[in-house]
Amino acid sequence: MCRRKSFQLFVEVAVLALMGGAAAASAGDSSPILKQLNDINVISSTVPSNGDINPYGIVEVQRSVGNLQAGHILISNFNNMANQQGTGTTIVDIAPDGTLSQFAQIAATKLPGPCPGGVGLTTALTVLRSGWVIVGSLPTSDGTSATAQAGCLLVLDNSGKVVETFAGASINGPWDMTSLEDEGGAHLFLTNVLNGTVGPMAPSSIKEQFCESILLCLKHGCRKSNRSPRLAPGFPSARTLRH
Repeated sequence: MCRRKSFQLFVEVAVLALMGGAAAASAGDSSPILKQLNDINVISSTVPSNGDINPYGIVEVQRSVGNLQAGHILISNFNNMANQQGTGTTIVDIAPDGTLSQFAQIAATKLPGPCPGGVGLTTALTVLRSGWVIVGSLPTSDGTSATAQAGCLLVLDNSGKVVETFAGASINGPWDMTSLEDEGGAHLFLTNVLNGTVGPMAPSSIKEQFCESILLCLKHGCRKSNRSPRLAPGFPSARTLRH
């Protein structure tokens, strides 16, 4: 169920993105949409001062809070300047006019909690309306999958400071993520890449390893939820983030 809904959502988003800047084709027009997109305009570099490259996560800030400005784009870098995967440590901020600034540079030695293997920022990046930025880490020591470790989710405040880490349990190579908020908190929907096996997988294995749900409680003074929401069998998880 989770896999099917996610795929449908991604397809719908992709189609809207492709058609957003072009005139909608008529119902009988069978010409490829991609052929209508001929111009490439460079808006900004995503390389910060430390030389990190390979931009992975990308998310638009919806609400101005602290150093976060509505309409700006946050981007996480997966590689370091030597192009080693799983070693990028920076999140950059791109303004609508293309101005580049650094939102955060995360040092593995200064984390407030565990993150097995260190820091290698992935495409699992989201910004909550309350100003929390959450990004996945799938670290390596030499840029190869042979040294990949479980990593964690890193929680940053609106100034770019890491204030908490979520590690262990079913967080094992957090790769992609989205979030859904309501009045009581936020749900993170997370995929991992180190849970599965190489080669064909039985349908039951795919179902149990696709994604998990993490509940964040954002109201002041709230306590950790006793519920463990399930998005897919095998991944019950609950976390609390105080606001």
